[in-house]
This record gives sequence, structure tokens and C-alpha cells, in this order.
Amino acid sequence: MPRIETAEAAEKATVGAMMISDWAADQGLLLLRPEHFYHIKPQSTFIAIKRLRSRTHKADFTTVHEETKLTKVVDFSELMEFANFAVIDLHLPYYASCVRKSYLDRDIKAKAISLASDNSDSIEKSDELRKVCVEREAEDSPRVFSLTENLQETLKDLESKPPDKMTLGVKALNDVIGGVESGDLLTVGARTGRGKTALMVKLALEAARQKWKVCYFSGEMSASQLLRRMLSGVANVPASAIRNRDTRLDWGRITAASESLNELPLTICDIPSPSLGTIETVAFQNKAQIIVVDYLQRCELPHAKEHRIRIQEFMVGLKNLCRLRGLIGILGCQVNRQTDRSADTPPTLADLRESSSIEEESDQVVLLWAPSESWNNYGDLTLDAIVAKNRHGPTGMTKLLFRRQYVDIVDEGQPSMDYAQKAAGEKEDLL
Repeated sequence: MPRIETAEAAEKATVGAMMISDWAADQGLLLLRPEHFYHIKPQSTFIAIKRLRSRTHKADFTTVHEETKLTKVVDFSELMEFANFAVIDLHLPYYASCVRKSYLDRDIKAKAISLASDNSDSIEKSDELRKVCVEREAEDSPRVFSLTENLQETLKDLESKPPDKMTLGVKALNDVIGGVESGDLLTVGARTGRGKTALMVKLALEAARQKWKVCYFSGEMSASQLLRRMLSGVANVPASAIRNRDTRLDWGRITAASESLNELPLTICDIPSPSLGTIETVAFQNKAQIIVVDYLQRCELPHAKEHRIRIQEFMVGLKNLCRLRGLIGILGCQVNRQTDRSADTPPTLADLRESSSIEEESDQVVLLWAPSESWNNYGDLTLDAIVAKNRHGPTGMTKLLFRRQYVDIVDEGQPSMDYAQKAAGEKEDLL
């Protein structure tokens, strides 16, 4: 998360974040008041945002500029400067806390100066100042929850609501992990070409089949290339045949598979290097419940001096996005090349490339691995799916079958399904 060096920078970053999304605007209005701002331009911008949201209008750069035209305090270039301070709207709670801290510091200093000029007893002055400090500290304290009250609410939810949980599309893997809940971030790690995208595509398709709204961010392949891979696995037609437009293609299967894919609530965003802001915006626009990011090393990272810190800020931002918006996140990540040199040694959490924050921010981590010599054959390949971390349950290992001709991953021993036959015989999703 970017460091805020001054009170003015915190105020600019706060209103900048509030103009990025409605969520940030509403969070800012919940946490702050106009008097918390010391500098006139951020304060005027905050008041304009407050007026717009009170009329249920969107508070973006254009509408805020129109709202502040009469006062002539802030021009459009300054509003854009505020956005540069913000980076992404997910940092709004941090920016707001900096603004509140500066406000409290000013308030306490003003009270201390006022007491210093008073002729009352020094002990009384100390008591009064201590009282002010306690009151201001309480005002700025985080929300706390009564265990008794919230335990009752939790029990009611358990009795009346079905679990808000996605069943993973590969049964053997789901049996180990136990499903993924809203707010969770699942990381899939593997070397290049080792089934990482195949597994994420499988999870995305099966989630969409369960009627979850899925947004797939493909940084490495175009939407067309990704769809061809999906068609291969769903239609049970070799990917090479589809890619090369083989004249012997079974168009009946492909047509049936395309019809089934067309009905799924799945969106593909193929921006080459999506940033956190892009991911959040596209997910919000498409009302996504699940975001699949393929993969971390292709994403645009926040600015920082060290690459490790850039990765850390991205991971914190992605986890916050999942938690605050109630999304399920699935993230692809490469593991270090050293795992290739250690032919008989499966990867561990320490092999996730670039930063330990990948492990820290993920709720579940699945590492795919097979001995190096087994990759020399083109046929089906048995993979070890190592659940190296599971915040909500046990870890372990299971076997998956990577059907490389069809770029598809299934449970080991699961027979190939003729989707064309199934489509002809039954009126149900082909996936």
C-alpha cells in the first residue's frame, strides 16, 4: 500500500479514490465529515461528492467538476491530480484513516494551545487535555462487535441461509479443499505449460454452470484463443484440430459445445496487463461474483521501488477486493524454475515466484506438479494437485488427469464425455 507522507496528500488521495467508484464514495462519506479536511480544495471536492451522492448521482470526475464549477475552487486538472494520488479505490479506508488522524492531531494541538493560555490550575489542564485525547481516540477507534450479539446472528445465518460457497469443478480437488467461500482468494501455482490455465478455465466453467457470474481476465491469450481452448475441452475435440481448422472436425460436437458455452454467465476480459483498477472496474460493470486472473506475472503492478513490494501491494489489493466486495478470487501464479531442476521434488509454498505475500494473502494455494520426464509424452498426464494451504480446512494432495490434447483437467480415471451425444439426448447444460 502506498505511503502517505503528508496530511494534504492523504486528503487528495481520499477524494481521488472517492471519484473512482461509488463504493469508495460511499465508504468515504461513512468514515469522514467535511470538517476532517484542512485543505480547501480536497474539502470542496468532498462536499461536492457528498451533494452528488445525496441525490443518488454518480460522483466521478466529470460530475464533480460540474458540481464545483460555481465555486471555482477546483479545476478539472486538479481533480485528475487527486486521482493520481489515489492509485486505486480499495485503499480508501487507509487514506481516510490518515485524514482522520491528521484531524485529531490538529484538534488536540488546538485544545492544548487553548489550555496553555488559560489561567486554571496545571493539574486541571492536564486532566482536561487527557480527557480530550481519550474522547478523540474513542471517536477514531475501529468498529468492535459484541460476541453475544454477533454469535446469535451467526447462528441464525447458519440455520436459515445456504452456504455462499462455490463447489470446485474437479471433485477430487473439492473433496480436499471443501469449496471456496465469498471473500476467499484461491491461488493456482505451476510452471509454464503445466496445466495452470487449464485448471483455472475448468474452475471458471464449472462455476458458471452453477450460475455464478464469472469474469475471466486473460492476460496471456486473446478471448478468441481462450474460447478455442474451452471448445476443445467441452466438445472433446483436440485443440490442435480446432486451431488448424482441420477438415475432419466434428462440427456437431463443436456446435453443441458452443451453444452450451453461450448460455453461461461468463465474461472474458483479454486486456494484456490488467491493473487492480481494471479488474475491479470490469468486475463491477459485469456484476461478477467470481474473478479469475490468469495470471499474476502478466498483471500491471502498483508503483514501488522494489518488485517484491509491488507484488505485495497487488496481493493485498486483490484480497481486499475479494473481501470487501464479497467476491471469490482465483489467481494464477508461476512457480520458480528451480522446480524443473528438482525433478523428483514437488514445489512448495516457498517456490511461488517473487514474494511471500502471495502465500500470506491467499486463502487456498494449489500447486500442480508432475515429474519432468513425464512431460516428454504428448498423451494424458497425471498431475499431483498439492493443496499447500487451506485457511478453512485441511491440506493434502490429490491426483488429477491433464488431458493435454483437449487442454482440459478432470478427476483421474474420469471417462471422456461425448458432449454432442449428451446434447442430442438431454436438455441440460453440456458442461
